[in-house]
Amino acid sequence: MDALSSCLDSTNRRPDFQELLTDIQLAVWVRQGAAEEERETPLASRIRTSLDDPATVSRFGGLSLGESTHLVDSVSRLNSEDLRGRLLVATEDGDLSLPIWPDHVGSNTRWGQYRLSDEAEITDEVLDQESPWTIIRRPALTLSTAN
Repeated sequence: MDALSSCLDSTNRRPDFQELLTDIQLAVWVRQGAAEEERETPLASRIRTSLDDPATVSRFGGLSLGESTHLVDSVSRLNSEDLRGRLLVATEDGDLSLPIWPDHVGSNTRWGQYRLSDEAEITDEVLDQESPWTIIRRPALTLSTAN
């Protein structure tokens, strides 16, 4: 039986195989959103504080990028002025489907479509464009009423 047939076989009860990627570097930019103007401490400020003074963070468990299988080894502030890389660009016809808001309790996980740009210098001018930014909004809560 070949590998594909084995995966499709309903009697196959082995756990899924995992891909382990190592030495992957990811840069994430966070900027203050319009909805945060009323907040006392915007998310970007809280992240900056936690990176500058990790002792102020009280948490437990693994750090992941959305899904619990996407564990992160370390987080640090980006200090490089000469940054080259590929941007993750939101686009409706993108070939990458990624979770924007994972919902581990219900079935309200929100997904976005993306593509990777060609490698280039990443400058403030590039980041000022709208295409590399994803706005993350918490899903609206729906209340159910009993009759």
